[in-house]
Amino acid sequence: MGISYYFMDKANKQVGPLSLDEFKQKGIMRETPVWREGMPNWVQAKDIPELHECITSPKPQISVVQIVLILYVTLVTILSLLAGKFVSAFIASWFNIYPYIPGIVILIIGVLSIIFFLFYKKRKYLLNTTLIVLPFLLSSLFSIFYYGVLNHAYRFRYDRCIIEKRVGVMDKFGLEIVPYIYDNIAPNSYRSPAYYRATYNNQEGILALDGTEIIPCIYDDVDTWLTTDNFMVKSGKLKGYQRYLRL
Repeated sequence: MGISYYFMDKANKQVGPLSLDEFKQKGIMRETPVWREGMPNWVQAKDIPELHECITSPKPQISVVQIVLILYVTLVTILSLLAGKFVSAFIASWFNIYPYIPGIVILIIGVLSIIFFLFYKKRKYLLNTTLIVLPFLLSSLFSIFYYGVLNHAYRFRYDRCIIEKRVGVMDKFGLEIVPYIYDNIAPNSYRSPAYYRATYNNQEGILALDGTEIIPCIYDDVDTWLTTDNFMVKSGKLKGYQRYLRL
């Protein structure tokens, strides 16, 4: 007779004696406790070379919780990417900060939460935690890229923020007030602005706070005269001709 083998089933009951051929039909796992004749103690099946071909790899199973999390990640990622830049703008306007700062803060919080579960003996929760925070991490990265890299947004002042690349102005909801088409825009006052001085193709003009073009950008120079609702415009083509406009 050949060597007899024994193993412990899931109910912790001893099964055997079994021949090697019979053992192959049992579908044991790597960690299954096994004993054979001549061994002093029980060991795991993976520790006996001739049993390696008997080991069955478990089929991956997706739990209901994981399915729900995957659906959550898909849906929330889409929504957060669509709404992220608007939410960042609103939060930034509340604190009068740069619109990419909220994205940086959320990104740091999300990464720290993942690190916490990674190193604080809670690794079984790591995947679920990562899936939960992933949409917010992606949204944060997008808002940081959009405001910090793509458009170079200034910090909010009184619910308005100037966008630098093709210059324009957005409101506290991230919506365009002044179209992003100008070379430069500067409010007449950061504390209580009444209008914007604008430059387009090296020509100056005046814009209302809602983006309406009061004086078109066709002059070499536009300057206030006496009060903020009077302007003196100059054009080289008119050889120093001066004209006064009232808002």
